[in-house]
Order: sequence, then structure tokens, then C-alpha cells
Amino acid sequence: MSNSGRKSTASQPTKLNLARLEKSQGAVEMQGDRLVVRISRTQNPELYDIDRLIRSIRLLIDTHSATRHMRDLTTFLEETERSLQIILRNHLELAMRKYLGQRPV
Repeated sequence: MSNSGRKSTASQPTKLNLARLEKSQGAVEMQGDRLVVRISRTQNPELYDIDRLIRSIRLLIDTHSATRHMRDLTTFLEETERSLQIILRNHLELAMRKYLGQRPV
């Protein structure tokens, strides 16, 4: 039985209006098979703040992970780091959609 008649539950590829993107030279570029979009720090400061917080948490985890009595703290920090990465991905997706002129899904 083939799956050709059913729609996939996975996210659909995003269609971009490349003509609109050509106006902002250097903001969008292809690097091999990856599309890289540069997002303004002044328009999306929360992205950089979340990223900085994730890096700080990672440093604390690396510093205290070998200490036995800090195991609960490092476990909590690892869970917090995973949550912040999800939030960061969501913010990045919204910022890219806004930048590319698409409606959020």
C-alpha cells in the first residue's frame, strides 16, 4: 500500500519569494546546500539574549558536571537548556517568517 494518497504530518517545505529577498543584498545567501538568513540584532534582541543565556548555562554545566554533589543542579540546568533551545528555535522561526514576509503558521 503506497502513501502517495495521504498527506504527511511532517512540516511542509517553506516557499520563499526570492525576488523580494534580492533587495536586501547579503541578508540571504546559499552556503552549499544550506540557506543562511542573517537576522538583525536590533530587531530581534531576544534571540541574542536567549543564545547568551544558553551559553552561560552550558558553561555552568561543564564546570559542575564532574562534582557529585552538584548532580541535581546540573540535571536541572540541562533541562533548562533544552527548554531554552526550543524557545530559541521558535523565536528564530518567527523572526525568519517576519523577515521573509510570510504569515506565522
